[in-house]
Amino acid sequence: MSHEERKLDTRRKIAMGGLVIKAGLDREEPAVLLGMLMSAARVLSSPNADEHRRRWRERGDTVFKGSLSHATPDADGSSAGFSVGHPVREESS
Repeated sequence: MSHEERKLDTRRKIAMGGLVIKAGLDREEPAVLLGMLMSAARVLSSPNADEHRRRWRERGDTVFKGSLSHATPDADGSSAGFSVGHPVREESS
């Protein structure tokens, strides 16, 4: 891996950690976070993945725009609407 590739990889990992903090999940155990992400991955490979992705993106956009300080459950109390944030786009240096 080149120096630039390592730099981009490090930047991506830091940004992903920042999403955990932004979601208010930084005090959760790593196993809990991994379990949550595995559940989300399963949802995103289900037949109604597009609807979940749309809702999660909408919630994430709201948080990024500052309307919410961190992710909160949907109005119905379900966790389906928790924002998992946007994928980090790699930038060229």
